[in-house]
Amino acid sequence: MVGRPVNPKGRARPYSFSVPETELHQIQQLEAHADREGNSRSEMILKAIKEYNHRHKGENNQTSLESYGEGGSESLAVRENMLFHELKRLGELRFSELRKRMAGDLGYRGAELVHFCNMMAERLQGEGVRVWR
Repeated sequence: MVGRPVNPKGRARPYSFSVPETELHQIQQLEAHADREGNSRSEMILKAIKEYNHRHKGENNQTSLESYGEGGSESLAVRENMLFHELKRLGELRFSELRKRMAGDLGYRGAELVHFCNMMAERLQGEGVRVWR
């Protein structure tokens, strides 16, 4: 990414990046999610960057050993995505059940558990799943 110099007035700085032709469908999906959620592409990209940074917490950006579970070398992201699709098929679920599954299946705890439960709930709701408290 190439950025412009810091704007002294604190306004947003534009960044640009290249997307291979074979990955343009990812941008189209991003735009669809942004429209459905009422966000801009910039907000969606920034949200993804924040999530990535939160997951890696300034450490080595390789998958941590803690993310390996009974599934062998499956990454946490793969297991999270599998859980998402499993929960999506339910059509509705209690937030407490979501919290229990994310703690048990993915090992999230404390503030990280709350953060990723809220993100998963938003993602599920965006796909039409009713998540209730």
